[in-house]
Amino acid sequence: VAPQATMQRLSFQRLGYGGLSLCRCTLLASTRRSPGIQLPAVAQAHISRSFSTTASSRSSDLDSMSMDDLKKLVTELRAKQNAQEAAGDIAASASASTITGAPENYMPRPTKGEASDLKNITIVELQKLKEKKQPITMVTAYDFPSAVHVDLAGIDMVLVGDSVGMVTLGYDTTLPVTFEEILHHCRAVSRGARRPLLVGDLPFGSYEVSTQEAQRNAYRLLKEGGMEAVKLEGADTQRLRTVETLVKGGIAVMGHIGLTPQSYSTLGGFRAQGRNAKQAVDLIRQAKLLEMAGAFATVIECVPDEVGKIVTEEINIPTIGIGAGGDTSGQGLGYHDL
Repeated sequence: VAPQATMQRLSFQRLGYGGLSLCRCTLLASTRRSPGIQLPAVAQAHISRSFSTTASSRSSDLDSMSMDDLKKLVTELRAKQNAQEAAGDIAASASASTITGAPENYMPRPTKGEASDLKNITIVELQKLKEKKQPITMVTAYDFPSAVHVDLAGIDMVLVGDSVGMVTLGYDTTLPVTFEEILHHCRAVSRGARRPLLVGDLPFGSYEVSTQEAQRNAYRLLKEGGMEAVKLEGADTQRLRTVETLVKGGIAVMGHIGLTPQSYSTLGGFRAQGRNAKQAVDLIRQAKLLEMAGAFATVIECVPDEVGKIVTEEINIPTIGIGAGGDTSGQGLGYHDL
């Protein structure tokens, strides 16, 4: 085949079916101009049909076309092919963004870091909300559907709490919940929520033995569970050391003071905390120590309204109240309670 025709054929290989038809046309034109090159009659007939279909021209027109005319035809067909491909891409994109059976207000959710009308929540955004005195919202979620609902509602923070044991697994307390159970639910929630900050609970027995074990399990919640922070209960010396170790290791930590359900045995049941002056002062101290250890926020559960307000005013990090009055930085509720 003539070298020029070969080069033209190679340059059209990426044009799809229309381009291949055009390649046949150009090759036929070249062979007709080169006496030493002959194509079988069947091949010439196929080429002529392709040209007639693609370019809406008669095959006999090739004999009268100059190389400049062929180049012009190539340009026209290339533009037509590009327009068709662009239209196909737009249609495919519109089809991909449509989910059958989705709620009316459903919108495809961007992954973390992608552009969105609603800003993805990080610990930095939570701190800004605290400083602006804008209420922070936190809701527990334990599976994919609840995570999607919470995300669509614009909630700031999702907690995959060990309360899953009592709410969905049928346990009497949170104590039987295992780390593997929490990890399982974290994975499901992380698939459904994109905008909120995702916090995974470290269950009873997964962080008390040593800071090394706590760090190992916390890393798993982030790496395998898709969480962005962890929560642990208490503010004694050992817990504070664990918080400091986790933060230094690159893990964001939320504290939890007041009623700490994992201390069910030592508390003698689920009892309100901070109901006298001594307990109230101790809660303020615990909150300050958690802040000093590096916690980005703390939950305050089941304390008098006045205590929740004072603790919030005494520390710089956000407080999330669960039955602690309306003056905390934010409120936490269970999905099933909503």
